[in-house]
Amino acid sequence: MHRAWTLIAIGAAVLALGTAPANAATTYQLAGVEVQSSPATFVGTLVDQPGWWNATILHAPLNTTPGGTTSITGGSFSITTFSPYAVVGGTIAGGLITAGPVTVFNPWSCRQRFGVVGSLTAGTFAGVLTHYGFPGGGACVALAASFVGSATL
Repeated sequence: MHRAWTLIAIGAAVLALGTAPANAATTYQLAGVEVQSSPATFVGTLVDQPGWWNATILHAPLNTTPGGTTSITGGSFSITTFSPYAVVGGTIAGGLITAGPVTVFNPWSCRQRFGVVGSLTAGTFAGVLTHYGFPGGGACVALAASFVGSATL
C-alpha cells in the first residue's frame, strides 16, 4: 500500500509540474533599416526598450506591382534586450509581403511601402517595409529601405 501512495504522490507532482503555465509571449516594437538586399538583412533598435534586433528574410523575387504579393520562404530573427539582458529568436517559417502603391515626389525621388507578415518557429512578426529611391518603369527603384513593426516571441 505504501508503494501505491508513493506512485500516486509522484504522479500528482508530475501532473502539477506538467500543467504549470507557460511563459507569456512578449511583444517588441521594432524600427530599423535594411543593410543588405540579397538576402534581405535588417538591423534596428527596440522602441521604448533598450535593445536591438536583426533579421535575415529569404523571399521569392519581390513583386513591386501594387497589390502584388511575395512569399517569405525562410530566414532568421533575433532580439537582444539589455535590461534585463536576454537574447530571443528563432527561424522564420514563412510569411507574405504585399506591395503598396508607389508615391512619386518628383522626377528623382519616390517611396513604396510593403505590408509584411510572417511566422516564426515560436511567434510572429509584422510591419511596414518602406523603399526609398527613384522612379523607374512604374516602380520605385530602391536605394534604401526601412522597417517599422513588431515581433511577438
